[in-house]
Amino acid sequence: MYWPDFQLDYSNMYSSEPFVPYHASHFTVTNVLFQHLQIYWIVKKRLGILLDTIFARTTIRRESYGRTPPTAGSDVFVRNLRSFVSLARSGGIRVVLASQPLHRSEDYFRRLMAGSRANSLMVFPLHDEFVQHHIAFNEILREVAEETGAYFLDNDPALAGRDEHFVDYIHYTQLGVDQLAKSFCEFLASGPLNAWVKRRSAPAPDSVSTELARPCTGS
Repeated sequence: MYWPDFQLDYSNMYSSEPFVPYHASHFTVTNVLFQHLQIYWIVKKRLGILLDTIFARTTIRRESYGRTPPTAGSDVFVRNLRSFVSLARSGGIRVVLASQPLHRSEDYFRRLMAGSRANSLMVFPLHDEFVQHHIAFNEILREVAEETGAYFLDNDPALAGRDEHFVDYIHYTQLGVDQLAKSFCEFLASGPLNAWVKRRSAPAPDSVSTELARPCTGS
C-alpha cells in the first residue's frame, strides 16, 4: 500500500529489489555454509541494519497520507478477506479472523526500520497516521467477520506492545509467537467454536476433546 504504483496483486512490491534481490550476492561462502542456521540469518540481518543505521545508508521517508488508509489498499484487503472466507466455507471450514498486534512506539519503529533496504522505495505515512491505518485494518477484519459470520479474535491484548514480543513492528519473537498461540488456544477451547469442533469430530471424540481440554500454556 505504501509502495509506489500499487497493484491489486501486490506485484509492485514483490517484484521489487528487497523481495527479489540479486541472487548472486546471496551465494557467498558464508551464506552457503551457514544457510540452515537460523541464528546466522538473524545476526546477519541485525548487523546489516546496524551498519545501515550507523553509516546512514538508508533513511526512513515519511509523508502524510491522512488518518484513513488509502482506498485502494483497504478495498483490496476487504476483497481478499471475503475471498478467503468464501473459499474456506466452500470446503466446510469455519473461519477465525484475528487482529494483528502492532508495536506502536515510534522510537521502536525508527530503531528497527532505519536500516531497511525497502526504505529506498517505500514512503511511510506519519507515525500517528501509520498507527491509525493499522487500527483501521484490524477494524476491517472485525467488520468482515461480522458480515460473513466468521469468528473474530482480538490478539492485540495478548502482546500488549512489549518489546520482547516483537522482532519488528508487526513480526514476533518466539515469546510473541507463544503468546499468540496461547491466545488462539484459549479462544478455540472455549465458546461456540469448541462445540462445533466437537460435533464435527463426533466419530472420534476422545482424540479431539483431549486436545481441546489441554491447558493453553503459550509454549
